[in-house]
Amino acid sequence: MRGTPTQRAIIQQIADSYGYPPKLLMTKFVRGRPGHARQHLMAELYATGRWSLPQIGNLFDCDHTTILFGIRRHVGRNIEATTGDNHD
Repeated sequence: MRGTPTQRAIIQQIADSYGYPPKLLMTKFVRGRPGHARQHLMAELYATGRWSLPQIGNLFDCDHTTILFGIRRHVGRNIEATTGDNHD
């Protein structure tokens, strides 16, 4: 799969975009802006279509439902940012 980023490359890209070390994004309990970066990473990994929710959960050492929750939170934040709605 030439040109398809690896998990490691995606992790590094998201970590760099937020200014955090990749290891921080892989920490189980992260809140605030680092948590947002972690949820963004979950969404990016899933969006590739290469990894299932359980596979991503294994990477983060959590259940697939936690991954789904993180993806939904990330998407929700993006919708709020583009529409100006804030229902939190």
